Amino acid sequence: GFEVVLTEIFSRFDADGDGSLSVPELQAFVRACNGGEEMDEDELSQLSAFHVDAKGQMTRRGFFEMMHLQTMARPEDSWADLKALGYKGLTQMSGRPGGSTSSGEAGTPHDVQFNLDERLAMCLQHAEDA
Repeated sequence: GFEVVLTEIFSRFDADGDGSLSVPELQAFVRACNGGEEMDEDELSQLSAFHVDAKGQMTRRGFFEMMHLQTMARPEDSWADLKALGYKGLTQMSGRPGGSTSSGEAGTPHDVQFNLDERLAMCLQHAEDA
């Protein structure tokens, strides 16, 4: 499911395998999603709103929170990020990674936002339970 995709992405950018994303690891994620552009100082300062470990690095739960917030505000950006990271097949579905509509046609932008938001909320719950 979608939790697997987010976990794969998190693991791909957790270069040292310590279970959290440092600023350089987060910047690598952002560069990969945004054509080489990095977060500025203001954006970096906002990351403290998400779950971090004792070293102040973003945890998997924090990464899910960040993606959840982005998806609520700008679902099209979340789909663009997934596409940039090589998950192209997901963007051709109705907002339900791993599934498709019964008619085979794409859903509405509202469906995409709802389904992404719903799946990210489930991922957050699983991360809290872990």
